[in-house]
Amino acid sequence: MLKKRGAIEIQFNWIFVLIIGALILGFFGKIVYNQIQLSKEETDIAIQTKLKTIIKNAKESTGSVFEVNLKRTEIRYNDCTEGLETGGTLTPIKITTAFAPNLVKSATGKVYFWAVDWNMPYRVENFIFITSPDIKYVVVNTSEDTEKYALEIYNGTQVISLPDRFNKLFMDFDEAKNLQPNNYYKTRFIFFDVLDFHAFNPQNSFFLDDAIDVSAVLINPTSGNLDGYGDVEYRVKKTTSSTLEYVGDSKYLARASMFGAIISENISHYDCVMEEAIERLNLVSLVYKKRTENLQTQLPVGGDCTDYGIYPLAAGHLQNIIDMSTIFKTDNFVSIYTDAFSDAGSVKTLNHLAIMKSCPLVY
Repeated sequence: MLKKRGAIEIQFNWIFVLIIGALILGFFGKIVYNQIQLSKEETDIAIQTKLKTIIKNAKESTGSVFEVNLKRTEIRYNDCTEGLETGGTLTPIKITTAFAPNLVKSATGKVYFWAVDWNMPYRVENFIFITSPDIKYVVVNTSEDTEKYALEIYNGTQVISLPDRFNKLFMDFDEAKNLQPNNYYKTRFIFFDVLDFHAFNPQNSFFLDDAIDVSAVLINPTSGNLDGYGDVEYRVKKTTSSTLEYVGDSKYLARASMFGAIISENISHYDCVMEEAIERLNLVSLVYKKRTENLQTQLPVGGDCTDYGIYPLAAGHLQNIIDMSTIFKTDNFVSIYTDAFSDAGSVKTLNHLAIMKSCPLVY
């Protein structure tokens, strides 16, 4: 009887030890888990702080390319109203004037930020372009008629072109057709010829791996130059097809907007940013219109500054831009890209005339 009771006591002691041990392990396990989560949250906060600083610096130093190491963190950017997502539970970084692929990542952790002024003709906004060294941009030259555009985009000397830091190639049509994905998770083909754009299809190897993305964008400068306005069309890879498929078209307005069409891979995202930019154009134009009206009333009658009609003419063109940017919100998508560009050119001419006559500037 005593032996049996002793055995029961030993079993009870072992059960007690196991329970205490499990509680201790659970307690320390929870501490370790909380420390890991805290460390991850601190890392996410540090990355977001770094991103905000880089974006601020880029907007203040247009034309410069900023490189940031995000320690292999991925940036997702599906909609300009949602902002940049860096994972975790943190609120996305709100920025409505950024163009980027839907996923930006890099094996080395490097990400590029590039800012370009959007002028109409006065500065309206600083566009931010976000990309990765693991994304390949292929400028495709297919004819003598469009060669000047391809060269401008790839390595223009007197104009803004794709930065040298970007991973870019210059190829003819056949070279582009034979290009392999290599180690790039995204490849973006840039065309300027409508027929060749629709005839193009990349190597089949681009379609064999779902982790590899490929797309093509058409830039068709209907105004005759890349600083004007033109058509934009997108073709992308879909999982159910072995060819690039049409997904939408839009317009670009001035060179900075054109770069936005190249860097973005989602047509609705591109349009989203441009809608925000057009609203900004409306507000800035209102400010300059009031300025010109004030100048007209304050300057003495009979001088060069009033006799040439600089300010009433400028106010009229500015009003046209205001009217069209208001219509743009609800109706005519195309007119803002054609007529507004024409009025912007007239405002620029009048501002130059004000400079020549030593008069107060329109902008």
